[in-house]
Amino acid sequence: MNKMTVLMMMGCWIAAGAAAAVDGGGKGGAPAGAQGFQGMAVQDVRERDAVIEVQTTGAEFVFDKVNNVIDCYQRIPLRRKVAAVSGIVLKELRVKARSASECTLVTGKEGKASIVIAMDSMMSLPLAAKAAVTVAGAYKPEYIGIEEPHLLLPDEQGGIGAYLVGAGQCRLPAAWDTGWQVSYTADAPSHLLLSVFPPRPFDWKQACETMVHTFSWKNPYPSDEQLKEWSTYGSILALHSWIWKSPKGESKEPVMMDDSWAVATYVPRDEKEMVRVVETAHRLGMKVIPYMSPYYFTGGTIDDFVKAVGECMKKYKFDGVYFDGIRERYNDIMGAYEVTRKTRQAIGNNGILYIHATISPLKKIYCPFIDCYADYLLRGEHRNTSEDSFRWYVSSYNLGNAVGTLCYDTQRPTSEMINLIFRVNARLPVWVDDGTWNEKEYFLHKPEMELMKAEYFPKLKKEAATHK
Repeated sequence: MNKMTVLMMMGCWIAAGAAAAVDGGGKGGAPAGAQGFQGMAVQDVRERDAVIEVQTTGAEFVFDKVNNVIDCYQRIPLRRKVAAVSGIVLKELRVKARSASECTLVTGKEGKASIVIAMDSMMSLPLAAKAAVTVAGAYKPEYIGIEEPHLLLPDEQGGIGAYLVGAGQCRLPAAWDTGWQVSYTADAPSHLLLSVFPPRPFDWKQACETMVHTFSWKNPYPSDEQLKEWSTYGSILALHSWIWKSPKGESKEPVMMDDSWAVATYVPRDEKEMVRVVETAHRLGMKVIPYMSPYYFTGGTIDDFVKAVGECMKKYKFDGVYFDGIRERYNDIMGAYEVTRKTRQAIGNNGILYIHATISPLKKIYCPFIDCYADYLLRGEHRNTSEDSFRWYVSSYNLGNAVGTLCYDTQRPTSEMINLIFRVNARLPVWVDDGTWNEKEYFLHKPEMELMKAEYFPKLKKEAATHK
């Protein structure tokens, strides 16, 4: 599917968001009973002669058709203006359609140029070749994330991100004090994606659950005794790729090298053992999510991958899915957006979506309007993290508001790390068994596990009591 086509069809995949008729004359409101995913929705649309207002769970966009300005407000955890966008002619702007998942605004007689506002508080602005727009900030960012022409500009309360899908340049300000301005110029027909965040409330209950992650290629199906022990650590079990048959078939090479992560179809290495693990984990009160990677999937399109996820969940009674990367190596923002949203639809609101996204779809920054569809994120693999990166890279608090967790293959758990993790509202997964990869150890050594028991779990219990 063409990436620009994806932008025009962002809401079509949610049946619950079937388009509703739009009332004029100052009337508005979302379709009765309509709901989106992860608590997000287009909640209200109001159209007047000079102004159109679109309200999502996390944001409000006010289109001033007289002055050709779009004022952008965040609504969580507080309402405040975060940006104003100028440079787009809004005189003939009108509402074409709305649903729980998106609102589409068009201009001109034919209504071809569409502004789309999604339930995740992302606004897509079409830019013709040579078009220029300016984004003026109404707050001072505490972190400046730049991967030109993409920007991530959060402070502790939220903020905005701007992403140019297509061809063009951005001109950055000399300083980032309140009132800063970023100018975008398109070299070819493109879209500017403006993300207001956080798009949904932070789920404190979810943040007090622990991800138990097994990465052992020697032992893809843990024993009942192991599962019983691990159930005392956490309530969600992630099984890595070695549960699946390798495209190479049974070989004499170490299982680590069998490419079981890059498959076209998901067939268990041992179906009887797969069933045993899931049934035992469920009996112990754990949810089970398998490795299924849209990043490495070789079996066809995004839709083929999403279909495979749905079929495996139904057949093996999985409770969600663990992604290793989100689509097409690097810089494929729209591919990552599409596969994440479609997978969320396939697994439903109660399914667990755990995304390892250290370097996809971008290498240095990330997209809160994608992250918000996940329950848990895993970041930091192969990196020595700083206090800044713990807050603005690992933690998703007041950004996408998924629960951010640290991959500690390089930087190991310490008392200082545990304190910092809680300070930035991130979490540590519990990596069990004996997983290794390229001489890095993806498991807790005995002293580290004792540290988790002595310091991490008590803090988590206290956090749960605080937010009960």
